[in-house]
Amino acid sequence: MIASLLIITFLIIALFHIYWGMSGPNPNSATLPQINGAPAFVPSRLAGFAVAVAFLIAAAVVAIFVGAVDTPISKQLLRWLLRLMSFIFLLRAIGDFRLVGFFKRIKESKFARLDTLYFSPLCVCMALGLFTIAEN
Repeated sequence: MIASLLIITFLIIALFHIYWGMSGPNPNSATLPQINGAPAFVPSRLAGFAVAVAFLIAAAVVAIFVGAVDTPISKQLLRWLLRLMSFIFLLRAIGDFRLVGFFKRIKESKFARLDTLYFSPLCVCMALGLFTIAEN
């Protein structure tokens, strides 16, 4: 069940990034960190596609590890990849101590509120799910 939820979540997030990669970034979007009402950065279309590919790979790693997809890739390698992904999502939830994560300093933007309520908790859930799968 955890694996299915992770795979679905990763695929949905990948689809959002594919959309953003195709349409280009929306600087007024609440999905970008903001400083004084302006985006802290504007990602390129290529960056949107790169993040989408990373999430598709994450979904594939989970699917392969739980046996939904058969490959000759070692379970031990997959287990370490799951642990690494878990650590990366945990780091994202903690944040950069400025713009993203639970410990961000800039908290007044719409992104910051959404990050605190949804994005960072989702990262914690994904980290815990990945770690749980890796250790079972």
